[in-house]
Amino acid sequence: MLKIFLKKFIKFLLVKLSLIRFFYLFAPRNRLVILNYHRISEKKTRDNLSDFDLGVSVQKFEKQIKYLNRNFSVISFSRAVNLLKNENDWPRFPVVISFDDGYRDVYIHAFPVLEKYNLPAMVFVSTGIIEAGGFFWWDILNDIVQSNHLEEIKLALGNCNDLEYELDLRYLKSIHNKKLFLDKLTGEFKKLKGEKRDKLLNLLKNLLRHDKIKERETLSWGEIKELRKAGIEFGSHTHNHYLLTLEEEKTVEKELTYSKQQLEENLKEKIEYLSYPSGLYNPEIEKIVRRTGYQSACSNLYGHNHKDTNLLALKRFSLEESQSLDDFTISLGRLFGVLPFLSE
Repeated sequence: MLKIFLKKFIKFLLVKLSLIRFFYLFAPRNRLVILNYHRISEKKTRDNLSDFDLGVSVQKFEKQIKYLNRNFSVISFSRAVNLLKNENDWPRFPVVISFDDGYRDVYIHAFPVLEKYNLPAMVFVSTGIIEAGGFFWWDILNDIVQSNHLEEIKLALGNCNDLEYELDLRYLKSIHNKKLFLDKLTGEFKKLKGEKRDKLLNLLKNLLRHDKIKERETLSWGEIKELRKAGIEFGSHTHNHYLLTLEEEKTVEKELTYSKQQLEENLKEKIEYLSYPSGLYNPEIEKIVRRTGYQSACSNLYGHNHKDTNLLALKRFSLEESQSLDDFTISLGRLFGVLPFLSE
């Protein structure tokens, strides 16, 4: 108890009295931090059973960006890769801002803030979702659970399920809370290979209502081109957001190649950067990534990057709504080696 109190007291002194700035004088050099966002939304308007933790409110996002602008060197993703590869003239405490998935939140909420502070960012998009109308499978699943009675959903799952899908329906049958049910069902869907998951979702869409999503959730090609002209960089998040570690080699190669081609055709530039869906990869996938022409890729590993970091497994710091600005400040301090005595 005393240890927890002391930690909280130290954090208060470091943040509220700005003492953390003193410790940055002794921070190790040549560390790069990549921030990872997903959704930037007005929390109070979100009609969603899923946790908001994959999103950050607009207000909190601007506070974080303002803090970054004042205290760090926010650089583009391409500059960051060059730093890690061969540059010696590192800026002071370099930070990269990245977004996964490519929700329209980037265009509607995040870009105005980035533009206000004149800061660059990287957006990793799944091209197949853009082409299909702008909805990820988990958003559609959320819509189905919201729009139907649980008993109807359980019946539909029972009618669809067979050995091809291998869903564990035993626990689902006993759940009567929609949020818990959705969390468990989403976990079951994540275990499926991409094509099987898509087929099952289409079966459920034909059997159940899914009418709460009215407008596309992800960026359009027009919005992507507009953002690119304004200086926002784009990379691949594969084509269909399949978890690559579950897929066969030919599917992985297709996911990486087609996404790259679509981005290059639309943006008229070479695409060399990738973010693994859910950050998942393995050595075999790395080989395919390299073979299909990517220079670097982002994982879900936590930490900072330096010149010896594997460029095909870059580390990132994921942002969540549950983190306070004080936590954000302290976490950045840890990542830059400023506060080792406050390590978790």
